[in-house]
Amino acid sequence: MHNRFHDIRSRVGEDTSAVYMDDCMSGFNISFNDFTNVSRALLLGGGRDTIFADNTINGTHARDGAAVHFDARCQPGGVKIATQLARLARVPYNSSRAWAKYGDRMVQILSESPNLPSGNHIDRNAFCASKEDIDMPVATVEGYNSTFTGNTNC
Repeated sequence: MHNRFHDIRSRVGEDTSAVYMDDCMSGFNISFNDFTNVSRALLLGGGRDTIFADNTINGTHARDGAAVHFDARCQPGGVKIATQLARLARVPYNSSRAWAKYGDRMVQILSESPNLPSGNHIDRNAFCASKEDIDMPVATVEGYNSTFTGNTNC
């Protein structure tokens, strides 16, 4: 699916995100979209296994200047991880064949700091007319077992 996001903001000067992955949302694929004149194309709030790829971001005006915001808000002291752990306990993530398609990464999630962002891919995007592509150092993104590769500036 190819979507066009254009002029996404409530009022002039407001700081909004075209795609807002709030409080550890995980496992989404946001690809092949056009974001034009938006405050921010993506806010990735501590989630895991999200793909943001092959998008064109043409003009952003977020207060912090970045087209992509990436953070680790699910760490202790951030969003209450207890809610996520309680919900995880209700599904057979480590014993059901239905979850096996997600591989060892899902089965062993509790052994690998599930509160940290991991496995996110922000790749092959075209950033045009943005002050900054991402507001987190690429080395920090990579430290979270994630990628920020193959992106270009127009």
